[in-house]
Amino acid sequence: MSPSSTQNSIHTVEQLASLVNSARAKIMNDEIFIDFQSVSLKDIERGLENLERNVQGIVQKLTQKLSDRFGDLQSTSSSCVLKSLKVLDTKTWPKIKEDLTKFGFEELAVVMKHSATILEDKIDCGEVEGEWLQLKLYVHTHTCSICLLRTAGPPSAKAKPLVM
Repeated sequence: MSPSSTQNSIHTVEQLASLVNSARAKIMNDEIFIDFQSVSLKDIERGLENLERNVQGIVQKLTQKLSDRFGDLQSTSSSCVLKSLKVLDTKTWPKIKEDLTKFGFEELAVVMKHSATILEDKIDCGEVEGEWLQLKLYVHTHTCSICLLRTAGPPSAKAKPLVM
C-alpha cells in the first residue's frame, strides 16, 4: 500500500470512528433504535462493537480492492490509461496532416484494452481505429479553417471569400 493510500485509510478509519462515537452517544441518551435512511437499526451496540473490531480490516480490504480495480489508472508505465487519455487533447496533436494520421494509435489501444469489458457488445472495436482517424482529420480540417479565418481578419470589399 502506498503512503497516500495509508493516509487515506487512516482518514477513513477516523471517519468511521467518529460515526461509531456518534452512534454510541445516541445510545447513551437512551436512543435504543437508530434510523438510517428510514431503516430502524436494532442491536446497534453489538454492531458498533463488531465494526470497531473490524474497521481496520474493512478499510484495508476496500483499499486493496479499489487499488486492484483502478491501480492501472495511476501507473507511470507507458500503458497508463490516464497518460493515454492525453491523446484526446487536441493541443497535443501534430500540426502536419501526415504526422496526424499516424498519431495516437498506441494510446487508443491502451484505452481500448482497459475498457474492453465495458465496451464488449456495445461497439465494434474493429471500427475504432477508422473512427479515430476520421475524428482527427475532421478536427484538423475544421481547426485549420478557423485559424485561416482568424488570420484573414475582417473581410474587405475587395477580398475574395474563403472557400472551405
